[in-house]
Amino acid sequence: MMHNLALSRLGRQCDEMYNFRKGSKKSNSPLPVFMFNVAGRSMLYQYGAMNECHRVCMEEGVEYGWNVEQLKDLARCAIFNKEPQAAMKFLDILRQTSYYSDWADHMETLLNDSTLLTKDEETGPITRMMHYTDRLDAVEGYVEKSLMNALAQQDADDIYFQEQAVLAAMWTRDPSLFWPRFDHYVKLNGEENMPPRIFQEAAWLFANMEGQQGLDEWVLEPGVKESLNGFMRQLQQFSKTQNPNIRQSLYQYFGNTYYFEYFFLKNITYY
Repeated sequence: MMHNLALSRLGRQCDEMYNFRKGSKKSNSPLPVFMFNVAGRSMLYQYGAMNECHRVCMEEGVEYGWNVEQLKDLARCAIFNKEPQAAMKFLDILRQTSYYSDWADHMETLLNDSTLLTKDEETGPITRMMHYTDRLDAVEGYVEKSLMNALAQQDADDIYFQEQAVLAAMWTRDPSLFWPRFDHYVKLNGEENMPPRIFQEAAWLFANMEGQQGLDEWVLEPGVKESLNGFMRQLQQFSKTQNPNIRQSLYQYFGNTYYFEYFFLKNITYY
C-alpha cells in the first residue's frame, strides 16, 4: 500500500505499481507488530477515509493512551470533515506542546481557507479523495481490505479518485465491481483516450472470462491481447508438468501484468 500511495502521488501508479514485488519482511521484534497499529491511521487518512481514521484514533487513545500523533490525526480529520470547533480544540492542545505549535498554526490557516487546503502539498491530493459515502465501517485490522472494498463500490467525477476506484475493483478481482468503475473512468478520461495498460489488461481478462460478444472488435494497445494468450499458454504448460516453480517462472515474463496479479497474488493479506 505504501509504494502504491507514493506512486499515486507521483502520477506513476498505473505505470509502475506491478514493478514492485508484493509482501513485506517480518519485523525484527520479540513482540507482534501489525501494520494496522504502525501505519493504519496514516493509510486511512491518506486515502481520505476520515471517519475510519477518527474512529481508530479514539480507540487507540482509550486503549493505549493519548499521544501527539493521534491528536494531529484528529485535527486533520476534523478539518476535512468541516468540524472547525473540534479542529480548534485539538490544535489548541498541540500549541501547548514544545514542538508542534508551528504545525498547529499552519493547519489553522488551512482550516480557514479551503483554497489553501486544496493546494497544500500534504492535503491537496487528499481533498480529491473525499468522495466516499458518509458512513462508518469496521476495519478490524485489515486496512487494505477495508479501503479497497470501500473504493471498489464508489464512483466520482474526479478522475484522480476514479483511478483509485478502478484499481481497488481490480484488487477485489470482482468483474461486477470493475465494470461500473471502469466505464465511469473511460467517460471521464475521454473515450478517444486509451486507459492505462493495466486497466486494459483487466478489462480484456474479465471480458474473456465472461465470454462477452464482439471481442474481435476491441481496440487495445499492442501486446495486451497477445500477453494474455501467452500467459495462459505458459500457465497450462507449467500446470501439466506440475512445475513447483510455476509462479517464479511466469513472474519473469508476466510479473508486470494484471494477469499475474489476478492468478497468483490472491492470498496476500496485509494487517
